[in-house]
Formats: sequence, C-alpha cells, structure tokens
Amino acid sequence: MVIKKYKLSDVAKVEISSVDKKTKDCETPVKLCNFTDVYHNWAITTEMADNFMKATANAKEIEKFTIRKGQVAFTKDSETRDDIGIPTYIADDFENVLLGYHCALITPDESKIYCYPR
Repeated sequence: MVIKKYKLSDVAKVEISSVDKKTKDCETPVKLCNFTDVYHNWAITTEMADNFMKATANAKEIEKFTIRKGQVAFTKDSETRDDIGIPTYIADDFENVLLGYHCALITPDESKIYCYPR
C-alpha cells in the first residue's frame, strides 16, 4: 500500500477567524464559539450553543465563519505554545454561531477527501 502525503491546504480551506467579542449596533447579533470552547471540548455540539458568548458580526464574517458539521476548529495562538493547535470537531450544523477570534477553521474539500454523510 502506498500512502500519499498532502498539504492541508490541498484538501481543505483554512481560514483564520477575525470575529471579535465586540458588539456593534450596525452588525447582526450572533453567538461565538471561542478559544476556551475549542480548547476544552473534543467536539462542539448544538447543546453547547446556549452557553456561547453573544456578539455581533458583519455579513462577510457570518458567511465565512458560521460553523458547520464536519469542520474542525483549532486554537491558533496563545500566551504559551502548548495551547496552540488544539483541535475540536464541529459535530453539528449551527445557525447564527460563528467561530471567534484566536481560532482557525478548517473546511474539508469534499471533492478531494471522504467526509461522513451529513
């Protein structure tokens, strides 16, 4: 058997979240899945959504960072390097829940890799 190696960027989209905790009158109310949610949980489920922080986001941020089943979020920076790169699986589809600042979102390219059925 031959095992092929791929760069993550060849099989998935990796986006760094810019959605902060601030609330702005001109933006849409949302909930944020933040660093601590990602860091302390092996999976993010809809049962957790009531505990997510309230914030606001613009239309572009909502389009890019609404979390969906099959994605992976991970911590992208921290005060200590041991806290960087901690992953969590997005186990459910969400409405109005975005991945917050200090995290990155990986969306698999389903035309290139097998993903479980939705």
